[in-house]
Amino acid sequence: MPLVVQADPLKVMADYLTTAVPTVTDPTGFTFGGTDLKPGVTPANRVMCRHVGGVTEGRTHDRPRLDVLVWADGSVATQGKALKMARVLHGMVRRDLRTRDFASPVLLPDPADSSKKLALFTIELLTKGVQQ
Repeated sequence: MPLVVQADPLKVMADYLTTAVPTVTDPTGFTFGGTDLKPGVTPANRVMCRHVGGVTEGRTHDRPRLDVLVWADGSVATQGKALKMARVLHGMVRRDLRTRDFASPVLLPDPADSSKKLALFTIELLTKGVQQ
């Protein structure tokens, strides 16, 4: 029986965001910061992604669930900027990748500093394995 290998969903999303974030013209100033965040750190003008679960459809299909997190500079005045960036990226991800919405962009308290907010959306990436 051939081996079916799934794509790494975190790498797929990280590669996509690495190229997508710099193309956003409004709001500007954001960078993609990868997939790891040190505990207790609140980044500024940063976009990150993380794998938070998902469902295995069968031997060949998978639906990994991914969070995309967006921080502005942390001030109350720029929370809307983070939410706007999350909405733009959410639309781009839905347009360019095979996904299902799990949670639309929303502002949430930052885990490292509850006085600051971050924008977050969650999608399920629809993947199909490749025989090797």
